[in-house]
Amino acid sequence: MTRFITAILVTATAVTQLLTGCGLQEPTSVSRKPSTPDTSVLYAQRPQPPVEMPFVPKPAPPQAPTKPMPPSYRPIGQQPIFVPVQIPVQIPVQVPVPVQVPVQIPVQVPVQFPVRVPAPPIEPLPPPAPEDLDPQIFDFGGMFGYVEGQFRPNAITGSRCPTGYTEKQILGQYNVDWPLYYCYRPHVQGRAADWDFGGAFGYIEGQAAPNPVTGYAGCPYGFNKTEVYGQTNKDWPLYFCWRPTDGDFDVTAQFGGMWGYVDGQTTGNPGRGTSCPIDYHQVRVFEAVNCDYPVFICVR
Repeated sequence: MTRFITAILVTATAVTQLLTGCGLQEPTSVSRKPSTPDTSVLYAQRPQPPVEMPFVPKPAPPQAPTKPMPPSYRPIGQQPIFVPVQIPVQIPVQVPVPVQVPVQIPVQVPVQFPVRVPAPPIEPLPPPAPEDLDPQIFDFGGMFGYVEGQFRPNAITGSRCPTGYTEKQILGQYNVDWPLYYCYRPHVQGRAADWDFGGAFGYIEGQAAPNPVTGYAGCPYGFNKTEVYGQTNKDWPLYFCWRPTDGDFDVTAQFGGMWGYVDGQTTGNPGRGTSCPIDYHQVRVFEAVNCDYPVFICVR
């Protein structure tokens, strides 16, 4: 740059001297006829350009340390080189902790439904001596008949009468009424009955007849109620009450027999005809005129 400026200054000086007549003199007279200039004199009087001196650069002054320029202002070739470096970084990670959760596994448990199991047969006792029999007292052994045209077995045994008991028909007429039975045996002095008798009840002329043992149409507390007779729109229902004995002689009621009509004829109470033993009450518990024959029981 310095050399270029020096050359310009030298050239400007030469031109100035030439124009001001430092090297040439303007002629005093002007001739109309052009003359041929003497070029040898012109070139002889032209100043020679100065001799150029070799350029010696000055030593550069020491440069003070400067701050690095931003990457966008740095000269080309001095841009920083970015080298990808893999730096391990530890990132906290939440690891789920196993938790023991109680799991309920469905288990098939066998369900026991109540099933009516017939009572086991009772071993027959030796026949009592005639003098031990009480003709006025009977041991009750249950009843069986038909309900809605289907056989209704004795609830005590699951079939008919227990072993040692006698079955007695008290209702029934061919093609008119279904048959009805009860079970009995003569009572033996000093021997408790196998089942306690809790009375019986049904309907009389379409009205509920009370149980003579309770005074209402129902069984005493703790006794089982069993329907043994009846058909919708044909025969009124009839129930009897019973329970297994606990072995004592403090019974709710004493059974003195039953009777009714079979094929239009009275069946009679065993050994008594159409009457009850002494001190027993004769109670009608079932009847419907022109529909059902009456049924009587003896109780005290």
